[in-house]
Amino acid sequence: MFMDQERKNMNWNDRVWGYTGAAGMIQALATGYFLWDFLISLIHVRIFGPGLLAHAVSALLVFSFGFRPFVNFYGCTFILYELSSPFLNFHWFFDKLGMTGSKAQLYNGIILLFTFFCCRLLWGTYQSIRVYQDIWAALHYQPQMNNINSNIFSNDIVDTLEMAPKQTSNSIHQIHLMGYSYSQYTPVWLSLIYLGSNLVLNFLNFYWFRLMIATLRKRFEPQMDSNPNKIAFEGAIKSQKVESNLPKRDSSPRIFETDKSLNKKIE
Repeated sequence: MFMDQERKNMNWNDRVWGYTGAAGMIQALATGYFLWDFLISLIHVRIFGPGLLAHAVSALLVFSFGFRPFVNFYGCTFILYELSSPFLNFHWFFDKLGMTGSKAQLYNGIILLFTFFCCRLLWGTYQSIRVYQDIWAALHYQPQMNNINSNIFSNDIVDTLEMAPKQTSNSIHQIHLMGYSYSQYTPVWLSLIYLGSNLVLNFLNFYWFRLMIATLRKRFEPQMDSNPNKIAFEGAIKSQKVESNLPKRDSSPRIFETDKSLNKKIE
């Protein structure tokens, strides 16, 4: 993806309304997964909770809009969120295998936090800002007549290319990229749903990252009670135990012992 020259040459128009087969395939795989995730989260909502259900709904909407096409470009971008998922699964398996608190789970947890932070928080937030900027530009864009002669009803790109043999390579590239775009117009409702879903996903990422840190600290840091009364009570009990183990002293004055011994000698 980072070496794809076609993606590098795209402007905001291409990123919003363009469509490529490679990005469409990635979105199809992601949409199928999130459709399954939505059904499972809905059926077992009492087990997984509303957070995972909101994540499934938002992700399904975001990736489904790419077939409109709408911001098909960002499908490959946001699927990189899932680079942290394998390490999350490893963490779950360590618990089930009785390896909770082991060094292997600790190292996996460190990698999980690192990939989650880089892929979802850093990369995800940066790309979210970019998609916000592109959608904002699309909302204020005034559509003009397209000079490219493309059949928008049949999407027959081959016939279009045969009808325009003298067009430049840039125009042919535009025909391939924009051939599935019915019109360069972005409805407000579409933008609001997409941006709202993206905000939900970003909020959940930051919230889950906080929970992950708390979970790892709970498992690998020593437990310390912060209740001062309990600490004082436990300290008093320990001091009593120590005193009970010491040899007992005779409380009678020594002078009486010496007097008794002297009296015996005198007698």
